[in-house]
Amino acid sequence: IQTAIKIYFRQEAYEDAKNILSRYKKQWNDLSFLKEELICSYYLKRYDEVIKLFRENMKLLNDSDIHKLV
Repeated sequence: IQTAIKIYFRQEAYEDAKNILSRYKKQWNDLSFLKEELICSYYLKRYDEVIKLFRENMKLLNDSDIHKLV
C-alpha cells in the first residue's frame, strides 16, 4: 500500500490515493496512513474533512508540514 500511495502522490492522483486509503482503513481500522489521508483531503479541497481529521488526531499529527496545511 505504501508503494501505491507514493505512486499516486507522484502523479498527483489524490482521489485514487484516497480510495486506497479508505479501503485500507475499512479493513484494518487503524491510523497508519493518517498523514497521507489528511494530505489527500487537502488537495481534493475537502477542508471540512481536513479540520475534522486534524482535531480528532491532533496528538498524532505533530508535524510542521501538517500544521502548514491546517
